[in-house]
Parts: sequence; structure tokens; C-alpha cells
Amino acid sequence: MWGALYPDCLGVRQSPINIARDIVTTDCTLAPVTGAFVFDMGACMLDDLDYKADGKGWTVTFDGYCQTTPTITINGAVFNLLQFHLHSVSEHVIGGGYYDAEIHFVHYSALDPTSLAVVGVMISSTSDNVGNLEFAKYWEHMAYVSGKQQYASEIVEKSTATMVSATASSSMSAMEQVNPYSMLPADGTYYNYLGSLTTPPCSETVTWIVMKEGITVSPDQLEAFRAGLMDPEFPLVDNYGNNARPPQPTNGRMVYQCVMA
Repeated sequence: MWGALYPDCLGVRQSPINIARDIVTTDCTLAPVTGAFVFDMGACMLDDLDYKADGKGWTVTFDGYCQTTPTITINGAVFNLLQFHLHSVSEHVIGGGYYDAEIHFVHYSALDPTSLAVVGVMISSTSDNVGNLEFAKYWEHMAYVSGKQQYASEIVEKSTATMVSATASSSMSAMEQVNPYSMLPADGTYYNYLGSLTTPPCSETVTWIVMKEGITVSPDQLEAFRAGLMDPEFPLVDNYGNNARPPQPTNGRMVYQCVMA
């Protein structure tokens, strides 16, 4: 369906993919990304970011809304954080299994805006319903940016209350400075390959950095996200609130398993 309108969606370097054992190598000398990673959280206040919630997904935009945009430096090149958004279920498959959701941190090169670096993080829900405190900073805002999010709003309020009661920290402030990279897992092992955007126009200009280890959120947080996606007006979402593209053919591509230096 996409290919008729967006020819790149029929390309040979599409994403996501199934990161299967037989296409993974730990020899990173030929990997697209080599050397050290440098993360800079920038200077962003929670209330200054741009929040968008519609049937296609939930997106938080940083670029243009921060005093200083967060960046990641890879191979000596600086990439600015444009936004992060979520997919449910996960788009990438790791070891034959899907995760509950996947978050994508979309960066563009400071020298060439068409060159993208996307950091993908797998998300699983926990059984104790104690949510991710960093996510909670964004969840509460997201629930109110669209009238279609009323059900999600109620779940977010319940989930946020659970998290606040589970921590001794003070209430979240809208003027709190945020660090989006604190949502990355502690383990720096990642999968690296060349691919594409997972939604139209499916441009094959993406260097993918998919973290091997994931993070957790509460079932309420996950339910809030999925509830916000269940809108029949938007064709990217199915009846279960999923907005994930299925894995695409690897077409001979190798995936490199490396560790952030």
C-alpha cells in the first residue's frame, strides 16, 4: 500500500528488521558506528517541549523547543535530537520475540539534515505496576494534548499516582529540566545496521542503533499509550492500538553487535 505512493517503501534497505542470530556479528570493525558515543542532554524544560498525540502515535519534539537541543556524537559527528516517539508492539524483533513497545529517538546530522541516526529502545511492562518515573514526566502532558485522549488521561492519572506514591521524590514540575537520554538502558550493548524510516516516506538514510537491553514501564502506562492509538480515522493503527510496521527483508544486510565506548 505504501509503495504505490512512496517508492522508497519498496527499497532493499527497509526497517524494521528481525535481528536474528545468523545475521549478527560481534566484529564491529566494519560497523556503521565505531568509536565513542557522547550524549549531551541539552537544556530542555518539560513544559517547553512540543507534544503531539493522534492516531498515528505519541511524539515529543525537542528540536526548536529547547534552549539547547540534546545531541549525540557518533563517529565524531554531531546529531541533534529531533523527537522521540513510540510504537506498540515493538517494530524490531530481537531473538525471535517482540516487546510490548519500542521508543525511537530520532536524530539528524548537524551537517546534513537528511542523514539520520535513530536510537531504538525496547519496552516491557512490569507486573508490579510501578511505572517508569522518567516516562511519567511526559505521560501526564501527553494525555491532555488531544480530546481523543480522555480514556488514556484517566489511566495516566492512576499510573502517575502509583509512581508518586512509590517514590520519596517531590512532585514533578512543568519547569523541570529533562534528560531524554536517561531513558536509555544502563547496558551499553547495541545492534547497529543501515536502514530506513519505518513510516512513509521510508527514506533509506537511517543509521540504526538498537539497544540490546530494554527498559520497563507499568501496565497502566502501556495501556494509556495503546488506548490513545485506537482511532479508526488513522490507517497506521489496528484494532488493538498497535502502530508497528512488521519486519522487512534484510536483503543480505549484516547487523553488528557492539558496546558503547
